[in-house]
Amino acid sequence: MRKARSAFRARIRSLRGPESERGSLPMAMLVMLVGIGLSAAFAPMAINQRKATTFDMARVHALNAAQAGMDVTVGKIRAAIGNQGGDPSKLPCTVSADQSTAIPVTGVVGTGTASYSVLLQYYVSDPVAHPAAVPMRCVSGYGTYDTASGSVVPSYVKLTSTGTDGSSANGGTQGRTLTAVYSFDVDNSNISGGIIRSYPASADGAAQWCLDVGSGTPTAGVTQVSLQTCSTSFPADPQQVFAYRTDLTLQLTTSIGTVVNGVTYRNGLCIDDATFNSGSTAPASGTTLVLKQCGALGSPVWSQQWSFDDHSSLQAPTSSTAGNGTLSGLCMTVTSHAAGVPVKLAACDNVLTSPTDAWIPSPAVGAGAATSPTSNQWINFQQFGRCINVPNNDPNALYIIAPGCKQNPRQASVSANQKFYYDTTRKWFYVTLSGTNWCLYSSNTAYAANSTVGRILATRCTSPASGISAGQLQWTRTTPATDPTLSYSQQYRFIDTTGLCMSLATMPSVPGDTYGSTFSVWPKLVTATCDLSTLQQWNASNNVGNSSIQNQREN
Repeated sequence: MRKARSAFRARIRSLRGPESERGSLPMAMLVMLVGIGLSAAFAPMAINQRKATTFDMARVHALNAAQAGMDVTVGKIRAAIGNQGGDPSKLPCTVSADQSTAIPVTGVVGTGTASYSVLLQYYVSDPVAHPAAVPMRCVSGYGTYDTASGSVVPSYVKLTSTGTDGSSANGGTQGRTLTAVYSFDVDNSNISGGIIRSYPASADGAAQWCLDVGSGTPTAGVTQVSLQTCSTSFPADPQQVFAYRTDLTLQLTTSIGTVVNGVTYRNGLCIDDATFNSGSTAPASGTTLVLKQCGALGSPVWSQQWSFDDHSSLQAPTSSTAGNGTLSGLCMTVTSHAAGVPVKLAACDNVLTSPTDAWIPSPAVGAGAATSPTSNQWINFQQFGRCINVPNNDPNALYIIAPGCKQNPRQASVSANQKFYYDTTRKWFYVTLSGTNWCLYSSNTAYAANSTVGRILATRCTSPASGISAGQLQWTRTTPATDPTLSYSQQYRFIDTTGLCMSLATMPSVPGDTYGSTFSVWPKLVTATCDLSTLQQWNASNNVGNSSIQNQREN
């Protein structure tokens, strides 16, 4: 009976077996549908997340590429080293020769898709502190040039580096851009040179004539110095580019280290007396001037020294000059203004506007021995060959000028009207003429035709002229000694009591000017809004600071 019941139950279970699983298939299908739905919902999220991740990675890679481009380009800048410490002609330029097309420094990073593109702009003043600063021109193989000052040595370069990685269509970035300003370690005693033109004669009209030696690779003792029309190209024709060195020699800058007929001009070639020999004691009138090998800087041959005198003449010394300060009375002279006219020695005519022996060196030619800290000559940092000067020794003149820095192999013989002194206690900036101290003062009087700058004039320090207050005579001189917390661009300036800075401007004559056009070619001393430009720095130290990257940021 028990066996029969067991068999019956087994039979019942076998009959109900399939029905016991009847809910599994719908459940499975439901799970599948839910899974498919969730997959469909999560797929776009996953794709978007992947794209976002790719984009973020691309942005990181692009930023790294921009930084890599910055580093590579700074390396190229630092590689611009020549045999005299630095060579502007080796600086990388990122603009075409005609200045119309950008040609950036480019490269890739590693083996990936990241790359960089870097543009450079060179300046003589800090472009951050002075946003209106105009970039220097730059030509590959020739270097930089500032059209306003004639300077060929930059103080700053602005780098704009753009990094990219992949295309934006594939999740890449359109690029990230870094900008920075690189400050050069500049020694402003290392002058690359400029042109020296003859004072314009009225009959010449617009023509200008310059010292020229025919080619950039002349031969010592053979190549004569003559006149040719002044080069207006950038860079200037190499046969017209001279440097006024601290030992008063005039060196053709392109001749340094050149080899001609198997002879190496290690120190370059300098303007010399064609008849000079070891037994000479004085130059002779009528002697033709040629190029000869320069001596080592600081050990000049006396016949290669030239004094830029009170009449803007380049006067020859005698062998005894170093002892007593006398000069020969013979100057670089031309008989007329025409191509090929030889430059010879002749009696100086002592006329400031002489078309035969008055010369106008560009500021880039240099300040010669005026850079000596004992010269008491005050040199404008941007127009480096210009020094503060009382015109014609007349402290009552309607302006103070900044002509070429005067020179003499015996420094004590430089004229008093270009020697100024700063009294740190009374804050006077003064010159001593005929035993009287004359202080420069801020007149607060606008220059004719330019209301943005004021004239700087002179008055007796102890008894100022009527209407001139004691405060107008005071100037604050900013140096590392007076305030070491100031940035370099804020130092070496003279600031009047109203907060204006001593500067230079090319200005026309003012009404009542008794000198007429005599000093029209030279810039005038003025007060202007302080803008931290090098045009407002005076007797700045040679070393303007360590090379460094400043103001780096992402645009």
